[in-house]
Amino acid sequence: MKIKTIVALGIALATSINALAQSDGNNYWFGGIGGGMNFSRDGLNYFDRTNSHKGAGTAMDVYVGKWLNEFAGVRVGYQGFYTSNTYVEYGEDPFHYGHADLLFNVRDWFVPYLHVGYAKIDKGGIGGGIGLMVPIQITKRIAIVPDVKFLAHSRNLFAEGAGGLASTMSGTLGVAINLGSKRKPVEPIIIREPYEVIKHDTVTVTKVRVDTVYIEKDLDEINKILSDVVLFDFDKYDLTAEAIPVLNRVADILKKYPEANIVVEGHTDSVGTETYNQKLSENRANTVVNYLKDQGVKCGLSSIGYGKSRPKTDNSTPELRHQNRRIEFRLK
Repeated sequence: MKIKTIVALGIALATSINALAQSDGNNYWFGGIGGGMNFSRDGLNYFDRTNSHKGAGTAMDVYVGKWLNEFAGVRVGYQGFYTSNTYVEYGEDPFHYGHADLLFNVRDWFVPYLHVGYAKIDKGGIGGGIGLMVPIQITKRIAIVPDVKFLAHSRNLFAEGAGGLASTMSGTLGVAINLGSKRKPVEPIIIREPYEVIKHDTVTVTKVRVDTVYIEKDLDEINKILSDVVLFDFDKYDLTAEAIPVLNRVADILKKYPEANIVVEGHTDSVGTETYNQKLSENRANTVVNYLKDQGVKCGLSSIGYGKSRPKTDNSTPELRHQNRRIEFRLK
């Protein structure tokens, strides 16, 4: 029975991975499975497997979840102790816990969470508590995840009418997989105005009218203007009301150079996952390019996102992180 249950859970996880990996528009789904040990306390004493009657034993945890933004995510999962020999007055039965978690991405490698769910030995009841994941990134999609979970529940799960709180502490080591849909590379948005062509009989001469000295001076001015403006609200890539008049001014400057080729770069701070920040920076750069195009800018424009890979300064304070969340213009 235990083997069948484990196989069924593995099939369910694989099915979830396949379904979620095919989703579009959601790039931050993840799934995982892990195993380890747990220790129980009936409100009076701790018990482990060396105890003759009240040990918990080997734990496993399987889950799927989604990051809602760069700071918070949710997941649902099932945790069971399959070699449990927990003794209660109802008999001996394994421990089961179906849980829903609220995750907080304090750092990429430090993710505390709150959890609540239904705990069951033979009798069942609502339980909840806190936990901590420490993801160790192996590749962009795979991480090794130590996970420690503290669960508080009623002592009635051990003995009917006992009253009070009991607890279970579990530690698992597992693998988590980023199930994000396959992200297509952002195609540069390029609008090129042809050079002025002068024909002399059968000879064609291309006359380049771009003065790079003046362009780079104006691009430096643009970057300085943008550094003092909040172009996007938190976790958004729609322009703020504050950004509109500033980008109108930028458009007026760029209209002087219809033959130039200019790259609009998007950058983020270090908070949040690498995948999330990469996509956000690309979307923000594309938003700026599209707005300038709508304002009649005719120079060649392309966009690129660098995520958090090119910080302007360190990320130790909110003020310094603000400097890293930026849009920059450069001559291509």
